[in-house]
Amino acid sequence: MSIAYIVNMKEGLEAFIFREIVELKKMGQHIDLYATKFTHKDYYSSLPNWYVNKLNLFYILPSAILTLIYQPQAFIGLLLLAIRYNVLIEFLSACQFSVFIRIRKNSNIHCHFGDKKLFIGFFCKKLTGKTLTATIHAHEIYANPNKRFFTHIIQHVDEIISISDTNKRILEEEYSVDSRKVVVIRLSVDIELFKKKNRIYVLTVARFVEGKGFRELFEAIKILNNPDLHFIVIG
Repeated sequence: MSIAYIVNMKEGLEAFIFREIVELKKMGQHIDLYATKFTHKDYYSSLPNWYVNKLNLFYILPSAILTLIYQPQAFIGLLLLAIRYNVLIEFLSACQFSVFIRIRKNSNIHCHFGDKKLFIGFFCKKLTGKTLTATIHAHEIYANPNKRFFTHIIQHVDEIISISDTNKRILEEEYSVDSRKVVVIRLSVDIELFKKKNRIYVLTVARFVEGKGFRELFEAIKILNNPDLHFIVIG
């Protein structure tokens, strides 16, 4: 499976999305990133061997023209829909991404959050015929930037991941989403980070003067070289 992830990387990736992609790659999944915005950050950014397609005006316009030439009916229909719901930028962005989704032979499109990224994902689905999945978190069902369009397109998502039973119920009751399309996967926590470790803590409280033996203490720490021995010095 080759998945096109539509993401916003203005501040790098969200930590949980970064970890999700890393784990999927470990499982042998092929992941390509399609970034609406991009800034390289030291932490939780794309790794050197990751494919990232960034929105670029020099790609958007030619891609839109190509789409109009080869898919005139779909282009005009979606263009009118975009104008009606005030999502023209998202439609034009999808024209670029759709071209590269075909080139990269991505089989699925996935979006985190039901905001502008999902709007682009919807247009990409319509232009490429690929399966569209989405992880719906919280703000998009309570304070969506374009609730009218979200309500329209959520019916076209092939499978929805909800982070809670409450949000699943809201999607079903307020947005009329078929319950068979919604699966609950709660946000996970790496419990290894919180496991108790057999560490020894040594606390020293004294003035930082020669007579207090700090020099000898630091030399002893170096000799011991024990990662489970932690010294806390307050002066």
